[in-house]
Amino acid sequence: DGSADDDFRFTHGAAELAPTTSIAVAMMFGSIIFATVSLLCRTWMSGDVRAIERALDARSHPLNLRSYESLYTMLHHFSVLGVILLFAYICEYHPPFPHAEKSYDRDEFFFLTAVLLVASAHTVHKNDGMDATAIAEGKGKKDDDSPQKKQASSSGKSSGSVASNNDDDDDDEEAVAGKQSRRRGSGGNDSGDEESGDNGKDDDEGSLDTVGTPKSRDEDDDEEDDEDDSDDDSRDRGHGHGRGRGRGKSAAKSSDPLAFLPSHGRAKRSGAVSGAGAGRAGRAGAGRFGRRRRGDRDAGRAAAYRVKPVAEAVEANDVLNRDQTEEWKGWMQFIFLLYHYYSAVEVYNSIRIMITCYVWMTGFGNFSFFYIKGDYSLVRVLQMLWRLNFLVIFLMLSQGTTYILYYICPLHTYFFLMVYFTMKFFRGANYKKYQIRLKLLFLAILIYLFWDLDSPVWKMVHLPFLSETPVLGATGGSMWEWYFRTTLDHWSTFLGMVFALNYPITSLWYRKLEAQPPHKEWLGKGIVGIVIFGGFVAWVIGPFQSPKLEYNSTNAFFGFVPLMTYIYFRNLTPTMREYSLDLLHQIGKTTLETYLMQHHIWLTSNAKSLLTLIPGWPRVNMLFVTAVYFFTSRRLYKLTLHLRGILLPNDRNACLKSLMGLFGIIGGFYVMALTLEAYGYTSLTVLAAICVVCGFILYRTVIDASWDHYRKTAPLAKDDQVLQGAENVERPDFESSISRIASPIFGAMALFVLGLTWHGMAEAGAGKIQPLPEHCSVFANDGQWIPINGCNEGMRAEAYRSYDTVGFATCGSTGSYAWGWNIIDPSTYCRFARRDSRQLKKALNKRRLLFIGDSMTRNTYHAMMRALGVEGSGGYDATGPKHTDISNEVGSINVDFVWAPLASDQLAAFQNLNRKIAKDDEWKRGFPDLIVVGGGAWDRLHQYATEEDQDSLKETLRELKSQIISMEEEGAPVTWVVPTTINDRALNTEEKRDHMTELDMEDMRDVYADMGLLSACSFVIDGPAFTKTRKKESYDGVHYPPQVYDAGAQILANAMDWLLPERDDTAEDFVPLQPGKMANPYLGLMMLCFVFVGLMFFDGFMGLSYLASICVSGIMPNDLFEEAFTTLHNKANLPLEGILSEEQPTRGSKFAGGRAGRSGRAGIRGREDGGGGGGWKSKYSDKYQGRRGQGADRKSKSFYEREDTAISVTKEEEEDKPVVRSRHRRRKAQPRDSVDDEIAALLGRK
Repeated sequence: DGSADDDFRFTHGAAELAPTTSIAVAMMFGSIIFATVSLLCRTWMSGDVRAIERALDARSHPLNLRSYESLYTMLHHFSVLGVILLFAYICEYHPPFPHAEKSYDRDEFFFLTAVLLVASAHTVHKNDGMDATAIAEGKGKKDDDSPQKKQASSSGKSSGSVASNNDDDDDDEEAVAGKQSRRRGSGGNDSGDEESGDNGKDDDEGSLDTVGTPKSRDEDDDEEDDEDDSDDDSRDRGHGHGRGRGRGKSAAKSSDPLAFLPSHGRAKRSGAVSGAGAGRAGRAGAGRFGRRRRGDRDAGRAAAYRVKPVAEAVEANDVLNRDQTEEWKGWMQFIFLLYHYYSAVEVYNSIRIMITCYVWMTGFGNFSFFYIKGDYSLVRVLQMLWRLNFLVIFLMLSQGTTYILYYICPLHTYFFLMVYFTMKFFRGANYKKYQIRLKLLFLAILIYLFWDLDSPVWKMVHLPFLSETPVLGATGGSMWEWYFRTTLDHWSTFLGMVFALNYPITSLWYRKLEAQPPHKEWLGKGIVGIVIFGGFVAWVIGPFQSPKLEYNSTNAFFGFVPLMTYIYFRNLTPTMREYSLDLLHQIGKTTLETYLMQHHIWLTSNAKSLLTLIPGWPRVNMLFVTAVYFFTSRRLYKLTLHLRGILLPNDRNACLKSLMGLFGIIGGFYVMALTLEAYGYTSLTVLAAICVVCGFILYRTVIDASWDHYRKTAPLAKDDQVLQGAENVERPDFESSISRIASPIFGAMALFVLGLTWHGMAEAGAGKIQPLPEHCSVFANDGQWIPINGCNEGMRAEAYRSYDTVGFATCGSTGSYAWGWNIIDPSTYCRFARRDSRQLKKALNKRRLLFIGDSMTRNTYHAMMRALGVEGSGGYDATGPKHTDISNEVGSINVDFVWAPLASDQLAAFQNLNRKIAKDDEWKRGFPDLIVVGGGAWDRLHQYATEEDQDSLKETLRELKSQIISMEEEGAPVTWVVPTTINDRALNTEEKRDHMTELDMEDMRDVYADMGLLSACSFVIDGPAFTKTRKKESYDGVHYPPQVYDAGAQILANAMDWLLPERDDTAEDFVPLQPGKMANPYLGLMMLCFVFVGLMFFDGFMGLSYLASICVSGIMPNDLFEEAFTTLHNKANLPLEGILSEEQPTRGSKFAGGRAGRSGRAGIRGREDGGGGGGWKSKYSDKYQGRRGQGADRKSKSFYEREDTAISVTKEEEEDKPVVRSRHRRRKAQPRDSVDDEIAALLGRK
C-alpha cells in the first residue's frame, strides 16, 4: 500500500526522532564543525598552513588560548570526533538497510579463530624491535632504526593507562575489553598519554619503561607505537630491571652474530665458558690447535654442569613484558568480539575468564604505576578518568544510552579508584616490607565483607549512586546490575595487585632458575608447572563445565586458576618471553575503542544485532564493516589521546579550567535542547540555524583572539626575507576580502552537507530496532516460502558434528522450506524477524492469550506454544480428544484455546467474556491481553447449504462483529485467522468435496470480509498467504504439517508489537533482585587464605614457586625479597629503609653497596647455589674497595644493569682465584703457564 508508506515517510524527521541529548550534541558539534571548516578555508586561502600541519601532527600540545594553531588543532579534533559520532548515530538509528539478526555458526566461529592464529604465526616479532626475518638471517636490523623513528624520538612520552569490555545485558557475557597498562607490558588501565613535548606525564619526571632508565623515543617500534605506548604509564610497571630495546640495539650493531641473544644464551651457544674465564683464557693461551680444541671441549663440558650468571632483566624478555601483554589482550579481544558477533553462547564461560584477565590487569598495572611513581595528584586521576570515560560520555550523549550499558568502562574506573585510594592512604607504608602487605590484607578483608557476605553493607555504600529502576543496560535496575558486574570479578583486581607487589621476586625467580644447569632448571620449572597444570585441569573438568548461571557464582573464586596458568607457561623460557605475535599486538592496542564502538558500528542495537551495509552478502558485509569498524576505533583512540594532551596537561589549574569549560558548554547546549523540545522547535532547520549562529560566534572569537598574531609570525618568502634584511619592511598581508567572506560560507556548506546526510538517511534509511509500528500490518502477511537445500557443506558439517550423520537423502525441492517476508522499503521501519522463545516470553510476561475457533485456529495455537518453547505441542495423537478446550501455562503466561468451530460458537464465547466484564470488573485482572479467533470452514461445510442457512450465518456474523468491537473497546485486541488454502484432491470425504473445496472457501472468505468482520479486528492473519504454495503438503485437504503453522505463529508474534496493550502495572509487578544473592562466605575464606599465602610468602603464584626449591636451592621467594627489591628501589630512587633487614645498612650493603655495589663489577661473587651475586659476603669484599673510585665518575648501575661476569665462581674456587674479572675489562698479559694453570684449576673441579 503505497499511500500508507508515503504517509509514514512524511512523518519521518531527523531531529524529531532524536533523543534530547543527541540534539544537544548535534548542536555543539555542528557549531564546532562550522567554525573549523571556516578556519580551515581561511587558513588555506591565506597561504600559511602551519595550523593545518599542526592539527595533522602526531604530537599534541597543551591548549593555548592565544595561539591560533592550538585553537584550530583542538577544534579540528573535536570536528573529527563529531563526524564519527554522527556516523555511529546513523548506523544505529538510520542505517541504509535493516539490522541483521545474529546467528551462531560454530564452524565459522572456530575457523576465523584458527585463521587469526595462523596469520599471527607469520607475524612473529622480537620484542626488542628486530625484524623476525633479519633475525633468522642473522642480520639483526632493528625496526626503529630509520630516520623517521629517530625523528619521533625527539619528543617525550607521557604516561597513562586504559581499560576496557559489554555485552548483552541479558546474556551477561560481555566483556572485553579493556586496555590495560602497557609501558612494561603490564595490565592496568591504559590511561594513554599522547606523545608530546609538553603534554602528559613526561618520562623524565619518572615515567620509565623500566625502573631507573628513562625511555627514549627511538626505543619505540614506530611512531604509532609511541602513541599507544605513551597511553599507558602504568606500563612503567617499574618492577623490571632494564631496557630490552636498548640492549637489542647494541646487539644489532655488534659484529657478533649471537649478539642479540641474552647473556646466558650466548654462554650456552658459545660452547665455552664465554667471558674472561677458563674457555677464553684457554683459547688465548693455547699454543697449539689441538690443545685449544681440547680446552674448549673440556670447558664446554664443565659449562654444561655449571651455574650460569643470572641474566639481567630486560624489557624485551622480562615476565609479562609490554609486547606480550598487548598480544594477550589482542587474542582475547578478537575472540570476545567474535563471541558478540555470532552470539556464541557455548563459549560464555571462556569469555568470562577473559574479562577476569582484563580486570586483573587493571590492578596489576595501576598498582605498579603508583608503587614506582608515587603520583597521586589530581592531574593523574583526571587523565586516567579521561582515558577511560571520554568516549563513553560522548557515546551516551550522542546515542541516547546509559553509562551502565558500557559496563566495562565503569567497571575499570571503579577498580582503578580502589587501587588509587589503597595506595594513596598511608602511602608511607607502601615501601615497608610488611606494612604494605598488611595494608593489602586489610583491603582483602574489606572485599570479603563487601561481596562475600550477604549483608546490607554493599547496598548502603552504593545506594546514593544507584537505583532499582530498570534502565537501558540494566533491566533489573542499576543497583542489581552493578552488584552483579562487580561480583563476577571482585577478587580479580586485588589479585593483580598482589602479583604486582611480588613481581620483582617473580622475575628474579625465573631468571635464577634459568641460570641453573638445564637439568635443574627444567626440574624446578617442571614441578611447579605440573602442579599449576594439574589445578588447571581440575578447574576445566570442574567449575568450567558448570552452566552459565552456576558458573557466574564461582568465577570470582576460580577465575585466577587459568589466568595464572597462562602467565606461568607463557613466560616459561626467555625465548617465549622475548618473542610475540605482532598482529595480535596491534589488535590489543585499542581494546577500549573496539569494545565501545562494537555497540554502534560493528554491531548495532546496543550489540544485539548486526550492521548491514551490503545486504544479501553476509560474509562480504562482515569484511567491509569490520574494516570500517577497526579504522574508526583506531581513529577514536588517537583522538582521545590528542584531546587529552590538549585539555589535560600537567597543570592542575589548566585541567580544571578545561573540564569546567567543556562540561559548561555541554550543559549549555543541553539546556538549549530542553528548551527547544519544550516549545516543539526540534526541527533540523532550527538546529542548523543555531549551529550557524553559534559556529560563527566561535569562528569570530578565534579570529579576534589569535589571527593577527598568527599572521604576524608567518614565515616570509625568500624575496621578502632579502628585503627585510636590507630594510625594515613590514610583512605583506596577502589575505583578500574574498577569503574573509568565503570562509563562513564554506563552513555553512559543510554544515548543510552533514545535515542533508542526516535528513536523507532519516527519510530513506531503516530505523533502530524497536517495536514495529501499527502501519506494518500492511506488510505482515507479505512473504513466501523459500526452499532450503540441506545438502550444502555447512549443513553436512553440522549433521556430522551434532548428529553423527554423513549424508543427506532429501535435497533441493524435496528438502525443507523457510518462510520469509518480502523486501520492504527500509524507510517504513517494518523490520520483520523471527521471534525466539526468549523474546516472546519477555513480551508476554504475565499476559494471557486466548484462542477461539476451529481446528485451523487450534493448529495456530499449537504453533504459538512451540514458539514459546513447548516442543511437541500439536503433535499427531490419535488417542486424545480433538474437539475440546485446552489450557496451558508457560511460566507466567497463560495460553488457552476454546473449541468453537461455528460462528455461533464463537459468538457465544465472546458474549460470555463480555458478560463477565459487565458483571465483575475485578475479573479484568484475568482479562485476555490478546484474542485470536478464526472460523468459516465448518459453517461452509454444515450450515451454508440453503439460503436460510446463509441468512442466519450473516446475522450471526453481524452480532459477532458487534461483540468483537465491544471487546476491543474494553482493551482486548482481536486477531482474525482467515481459513487456510484447501487442497481439493486431498479432501477425504464426499461431503467435503461437495461443500468445502477451495472455490467454496474463497466465497466464504469474501462473505466474512463483506460482513466487516475482518475490518472490525485489530489484525488479520491471512491463512492462504502462507499455505497456498504448500497446499500439496495438506495430507487431508484441510490441515498442514506443523512447520507451516509456525509461519502463521511468527506473523502473529511480530504483530504483537502493536497489538498488545501497554501494561500499567508493570512497575508494580517488578521486584528487583537484591545485592548479596551471589555471596559465598566459604569460597571467600578460601580466597583469603590464598591471598595470605601470596602476600606473606612473597609469591605471585600463591606459594607454588616454593615447590621448585625441592630441586634447586637459593630460589625460595622469601629469600629473594631483598635482592629483588633493593635493586628495584635503587633504580627508582625509592627508600630502602623498609626493605633491608636490620643488620643491613641502608646504603652500601650487599645489594646497595654504595658505588661499589652499583659500579664495582669485579666485586660480584658467585654463590654455590648459583645466586649470581645474591647474599654474598666474602673476605675479599674489602679487597676491592679501592676499585670504587674507578666507577665514581661513571653513570652508576645497579646489580642487574651490568653485564654479568662470564663465569660463576664457587666458594672453593675463591680460595685459589679470588678475583673474577669482567669481560668488559682487558686482562693484563699473562704468561702462558699462568693461563694454563688457571684453566687446570677451573677444570680440576671434576
